[in-house]
Amino acid sequence: MNALILDWDGVFHDGRKGSDGGSSFSELDSMGLNLLRFGHYLQTGQILPVAIVTGERNETAEAFARREHLHVFGFYAKEKTRAIEPLEAAWGSQAATWGFVFDDILDFGLAARVGLRAMVYREACEETYHYAVNQGWVDITLQADHAVRRFAEQQLVESGLWERVLEGRMTMSSDYQAYWAARQALPLEVIDFSQTAVFRGRSRAARQPSGFANTAAVSRQQPIIPHSPTIHQKKSPPLKDGLFEFMRPPGGGAPRGVGLFGDACGARFTNHRHTHLTWVGHLVLDLL
Repeated sequence: MNALILDWDGVFHDGRKGSDGGSSFSELDSMGLNLLRFGHYLQTGQILPVAIVTGERNETAEAFARREHLHVFGFYAKEKTRAIEPLEAAWGSQAATWGFVFDDILDFGLAARVGLRAMVYREACEETYHYAVNQGWVDITLQADHAVRRFAEQQLVESGLWERVLEGRMTMSSDYQAYWAARQALPLEVIDFSQTAVFRGRSRAARQPSGFANTAAVSRQQPIIPHSPTIHQKKSPPLKDGLFEFMRPPGGGAPRGVGLFGDACGARFTNHRHTHLTWVGHLVLDLL
């Protein structure tokens, strides 16, 4: 992953805004993003280019981008593919090597063109999520709570950098101090994407995802799917046990479901405390 684009509404917060358009962010996400950029710096000696690309001009989002010394804050991106050409030119890399964390319909055009797509899942947008899965636009499914932190930690773990990054930040190592000085020197570029030309069609390069720092293949997990990803196929009725709602996938196999905390049973978890949920689901179905 040579660069990262982040949506704002629905990614850094739950999508609710006041009459003035204001919203909020979490320091947990801020720390996660900082650690991710530090990890990239350890591998490449360069700061990971990061852009927030959003449909409105949100003062909180812009202030966050400025405080965190991101490369770009882009606003009025009603069609987010508008960001591709100016960012390719600024960063010297192709969209096929970027990551993108997103959550809703406005993001799908850009998600179709980048290399690593992480979609925030919310039950309210379940059919929207399944549509994106069916189109092949979801490589990673993120729980809605602190999605940026979840994405950052997962990428660091899968790249083998997690402990080195964590300990470097914890001890304020010389590597971290060098990274911090370089990060703090970055100016923020603010772009009104309503004034840029719309990019249509595929990226100039074939969509071949790169690794975390363009050194290894991206680890692409199966999307965590609450029920059958084939939304055009008739769905089986849900089976409820009071805690979880399960759906039988087409052709049988292990059921998938969404629990009280948005966890999908039968999927891979980095937190092993969830493992027992799969067995609960299987037991309920066996009894039926």
